[in-house]
Amino acid sequence: MQRLQQLVEKLDTTSKDSIKVEALKSYFQSAPPEDAAWALFFLEERKLQTKVSLRVLKELVTTQTGLPFWLIDGSNHRVNDYPETLALLLPWSGRASELSLSTLAVQFIQPLAGFSPMARRDTIRCAWENLNTTQRVLFNKMLTGGLKLNVTRDQIHTALAELSGVSKNIAARRLGGDWHPQSSFFNDLIKPEADQERALNPYPFATSLELTDAPASLGSAGEWFGEWNLKGIRVQLVRRKDGSAIWSQDMHSLDEAFPELITACELLPTGTVVEGIITPAQNEDPNPITPLNKRVRRKKTPRKETIPIMLNVQDVLEWRGKDIREQAFTDRRKQLNQVLSEWEQQWKLHANGVSKPSIDPDFFQQEMFAIDEVVTPMPTNEAPPLPFQASLLETASDWESFQEQLGQSPPVPSEGIILRQINSPYASDAESASWWLWHPRAYKANLVLAGIIHPVPEKPHERHAYLFAAMDKGSAVLVGNVQHGMDPAISEMLDAWVPKNTTKKQGPVHFVKLEHVFEIAFQEATPAPRSAATFKLAQPRIMGYLANLTPEHACQIDALKAMGPTPV
Repeated sequence: MQRLQQLVEKLDTTSKDSIKVEALKSYFQSAPPEDAAWALFFLEERKLQTKVSLRVLKELVTTQTGLPFWLIDGSNHRVNDYPETLALLLPWSGRASELSLSTLAVQFIQPLAGFSPMARRDTIRCAWENLNTTQRVLFNKMLTGGLKLNVTRDQIHTALAELSGVSKNIAARRLGGDWHPQSSFFNDLIKPEADQERALNPYPFATSLELTDAPASLGSAGEWFGEWNLKGIRVQLVRRKDGSAIWSQDMHSLDEAFPELITACELLPTGTVVEGIITPAQNEDPNPITPLNKRVRRKKTPRKETIPIMLNVQDVLEWRGKDIREQAFTDRRKQLNQVLSEWEQQWKLHANGVSKPSIDPDFFQQEMFAIDEVVTPMPTNEAPPLPFQASLLETASDWESFQEQLGQSPPVPSEGIILRQINSPYASDAESASWWLWHPRAYKANLVLAGIIHPVPEKPHERHAYLFAAMDKGSAVLVGNVQHGMDPAISEMLDAWVPKNTTKKQGPVHFVKLEHVFEIAFQEATPAPRSAATFKLAQPRIMGYLANLTPEHACQIDALKAMGPTPV
């Protein structure tokens, strides 16, 4: 526990990724494999079933110290962290013995769910006697499932990749799914990358840039394809001879989260990689990311999926084992239509489980005869609905017609229109990117910076949000916050300016003097009665910093209410 305590202290005293990664590497190198495995278990915020609640711990502290509940609750108002409050109130003789993390987990935490209430209390009491105050805080959080350390999964994957020499996405894949924290698991985790794993790596995802000028600046509309940039999870499906895999844009393995897509992926011919966006099959939730994230975060796959999904396939990157990213987008799209046609045929033949498992779809693509002449599905139940479809792609002769061609509103919530040049390759770096994100109908307003919202400790990896206000007869009226579009140079300037110009702190919000004006674009502004802001801005983004304007030139609240859409 001493090593874990030191690791936690290092992680809590720095915000630099490099220092956190180095601290994780140092811990994994020095800790015994069984301790490192358990540390990973808790670093990933996995939980053990203990049947221990905060009330049980409060009752134990009351028994140990004689302090009543009301005094413990009052103490927590100052600390604002019950597990820490209880650890601070417990007496300590100063003679704690050194328990390893694996011993604490295996002997004192894991068995609790099967103990009687009396044995459970005795076990917790015994563990407290062998831990110092800081270690008791960690132990209490492990018991109640509230141990959240100041580290992101990306930092964990980076540390493991540097330690083992494997790629970061392979480290992420090895940590996916259900696993038990044992020394053998950790030893396998840091083994060199196997050929089979390397074979399932995805390609770097292509980059699209924010279009801040009018779309006419891109030239003729006829040279571009457009499609709604649907809200969902952007993924690549990889099908090669060593298996199938689903990778998110941040290189997380989603095999466990979307088993129906793995089933579908196995029906693709070997040597195929497609890209698309996963969305809910029914458009019932105004924020489709919410139900999808529930599936991504879960630890076990349920017997029956309650949230049906759809993969909107946008591009094909590899076909029959050949990398075709350098081909023109229009050619890749034609190839994609062929891929989807064959994929749909395979789904109808195999997805209902009536065709023989020994049949290899790749075999029929190599022969001169068609698969439907050899395999005739039995007259049983129809195959389940397709979990994939081609994304809706349109072209137009002029820019004003693009949204009319696509429809005034997308089939599911979207974040503007992705424009792809017809001859563009699949470019993964910003310098050669030729895809643009265009918001065809948006609002624009000059708003004054009113504050900066810092990430909460539980989510340190999130970016800052900037709180903006409109003016109302000389007073500032909060109208929403924005995370996207801030220029790095301006952000660096504000980081130095904010500490000296903060007027009030309220939780994670630092309110500042009204000096800086920005141009903000957004899709719509809806009333926000439960928020500190008057409006909630939909899909807001910072278009630019207006250094020559003062708060007096900012948009008035009445003008914001009456504002109409303007092209962005």
